[in-house]
Amino acid sequence: MKIIKNKKSEFGDFDLIPEDGWKLRTFVDYQSKLLIASESKIDLTGLPVIHGAITVPTKQHVINQSEQKILSQQEWKEYFNYEEETKISEDGKLKEVWIRKCNEQKDNDFYEGYLIETETNKKLIDKATSIAFYSEKRRGLIESYYDNLKHQNEHLKTLELGEFPERLYQEYLSELIEGSILIEYEDKSHSFTLKKEYDRLKLFNNSVFNKAFSSIEEFWTEFSKSDFWKIYKCKFLHPALHKFVISSHNYIVKEKILTFQENGLLYSWVKIAWNEKVNRNVYWQFCPRCKKRVMYYPRYPNHICGECSKLDVFDENGFRLSFSNEGFSGGFVVKYYQGDNLIKETNDEWGKICFIEGKKYMADEARFGGIVIQMADE
Repeated sequence: MKIIKNKKSEFGDFDLIPEDGWKLRTFVDYQSKLLIASESKIDLTGLPVIHGAITVPTKQHVINQSEQKILSQQEWKEYFNYEEETKISEDGKLKEVWIRKCNEQKDNDFYEGYLIETETNKKLIDKATSIAFYSEKRRGLIESYYDNLKHQNEHLKTLELGEFPERLYQEYLSELIEGSILIEYEDKSHSFTLKKEYDRLKLFNNSVFNKAFSSIEEFWTEFSKSDFWKIYKCKFLHPALHKFVISSHNYIVKEKILTFQENGLLYSWVKIAWNEKVNRNVYWQFCPRCKKRVMYYPRYPNHICGECSKLDVFDENGFRLSFSNEGFSGGFVVKYYQGDNLIKETNDEWGKICFIEGKKYMADEARFGGIVIQMADE
């Protein structure tokens, strides 16, 4: 990279010219106000791929804008503190320690630090590393630690068995007026409509009056005695019935392990009753192996929990298996072990049938990365 002096540009009275075949990315360092320019190769053809990702060659330059000069590592060191820096949390419970260090081989700086609990002197985070040049204020370990605790608590809350809010249900009831349609559903030969007429709910079969109900509760009690989700297809659902569809779904998945086809039929009803105004924990899902509450993922209706995923997994020939993603670009890798010895490694496109304690499961790459293991249909 070259500096062209006395030429107006976005940087001031000088311009930066990258090496042929390279491109520039620049920002101003938050702490020193020095200009940081990174060059990276444009043509990535022929570069090695490691774990599914390409390591792009880069060069970093530190520039004093007022002097229009590229600084050496010894020159930019004058702008920074390389002594140990300590910070105590506002509640006095945590202490984070950082020290800025030079990597002379890579001509770059980095931070190394740790986080300790002040009362016990226990290290909560050890040998944390961080890049040294930032365009914004650098995020500390204390802030990250408390944010992680908050996210963990939020995650645990999603695993509580939530109920449809009664306040919201009453709000939907108040919206019903004379002639309001509450539900339309059909089977292969009949079409049903439930309407509000005066102080009653009337059910029509192919437009012919069939039966009257005094309340939604009375209708749903009778309707849900059968496997309605297998028998009928829902065409319209008033929000006043969301509570009942979701409650029925929750009871069914708590009491039964459904096949993938059955889950699809049940979800066709839940999808119509999906309500953005309620917390996700209102929709229940359970690990099919241990029955522990898991996050609601209708794409993976029979996925097992994190604890069950840690159990030994075997193939049909008795080889112990481990699963991973191939890289950032995706891919599903299966490793086969005999004892502790790795026998082979394969890239399976459509997942892998496997067994946990003799029961059949399917392991596969999750849609947004990671691995998901689901109980397979027998």
